[in-house]
Amino acid sequence: MTTISIRGVSLFVDVVGHGYPLVLMHGGPGLDHISLLDLRPLADQFTLIFYDHRCNGRSGERSRR
Repeated sequence: MTTISIRGVSLFVDVVGHGYPLVLMHGGPGLDHISLLDLRPLADQFTLIFYDHRCNGRSGERSRR
């Protein structure tokens, strides 16, 4: 599992493909990047950056200060 830390919160990130980067944002609360996996064939032309918003999917809830 790949994560990045933003302001102390661990966000899940999945990067696939080659080419111009596209950041893919899932919809509303309670969803995660899985709702966007139908776009994965675009990885032949683009670098797709899937991530789970804070408090959603595999991303953390809050900073640990």
